[in-house]
Amino acid sequence: MLIHTARKDAIESRVKQQAKKSGQGLAEIARELGDLAEPEAPKERRYKTNDTTIEKLGELLRDNPSGILAKRDELVGLIASWDREGREGERAFWLEAWNGNQHFDTDRVGRGHVRIENVCVSLIGGTPPDKLVAYLEEAVNALANDGMLQRIQMLVYPDHRCWEWRDMSPNKEARDAAYAVFEKLARMDAVALGAASADDFAKFHYFRFSPETQEVFIEWSTDLHRTRIEHEDNPIIRQHLAKYDKLFPALALILHLVDCVHHGITGPVGKDADLRAAAWCEYQEGHARRCYGLLADAGQRAAHALSDRIKRGMLPDGFTARDVRRNQWRHLTANEAIRAALDWLEGEGWVRAERTPESSTGGRPTARYRINPALPRKPSDG
Repeated sequence: MLIHTARKDAIESRVKQQAKKSGQGLAEIARELGDLAEPEAPKERRYKTNDTTIEKLGELLRDNPSGILAKRDELVGLIASWDREGREGERAFWLEAWNGNQHFDTDRVGRGHVRIENVCVSLIGGTPPDKLVAYLEEAVNALANDGMLQRIQMLVYPDHRCWEWRDMSPNKEARDAAYAVFEKLARMDAVALGAASADDFAKFHYFRFSPETQEVFIEWSTDLHRTRIEHEDNPIIRQHLAKYDKLFPALALILHLVDCVHHGITGPVGKDADLRAAAWCEYQEGHARRCYGLLADAGQRAAHALSDRIKRGMLPDGFTARDVRRNQWRHLTANEAIRAALDWLEGEGWVRAERTPESSTGGRPTARYRINPALPRKPSDG
């Protein structure tokens, strides 16, 4: 770059000198300046980022068309940040990044034009169940269900295990074997492993299922759509399972590529990778149901929260749903959760609803909830 800048400055200096003289030969010098090719700066190969703005992520993707991993310890916190004022466009960007095969153009005053040939971002992280519940309630009860959570298909909700002391050294052999696979995949020649070359329809090299493997996928996909999705009552789980038509071949491809670089096989995706992908999908479905199942007892959870406030004297006799909502207590922020809690407690005899008649001005009747006087309650603070 230093040599290029020096040559460019020298040619521009000759242009100025020639212009001050006769002006002849300027076109020839201009052609010389136009033929001066600017060297391309070296680009760092990046595999992950932990904290980045959407603008910087775009630059990373421009230089890394194979995609990048975004690793966040608090995953729901990242997703919730996209709802903040001024960041509405970030959610749309991440939704498009899930496809992994689209180009994207951004134009900013300071950064100029950035063209991303392939928007492909993987996302990994964890979150406490409470924060996941809050996000699920928003997605189900509001207009926030844009399918973002359904795109996080490798959901895992681990079983609770009692704490016990462990003092174990890391398995160095297993770690080194995994890292070796990563290194080989980063340098692999896909065509040499049996991939078809990019064409008018696919911008990257791609693998196909073998005929036998294709039959396995067709049978699996038919069962997914005609049995599991069609007979699923929960709409959000139906939406999640509908994304598995991408999860299955993605997992099969990953498993196949690992076999290629680790065991030296080549050719199309085989039946073994397909069967393992089907087992993975079944495993993931169980964990997804467990995550979404956190909403199944949302009414009971809200009822427990409301009953606790009643026992502590934090609500007066004859309170309204609006009184509850105004406090924004945990599990009692959404209208649907409050209604579910009130219905639950009314059924258990904790409260009784009294609806006032419509006023002469035509206002809607208000439901006031009388607290069962037999309940033990602390004196109200005010």
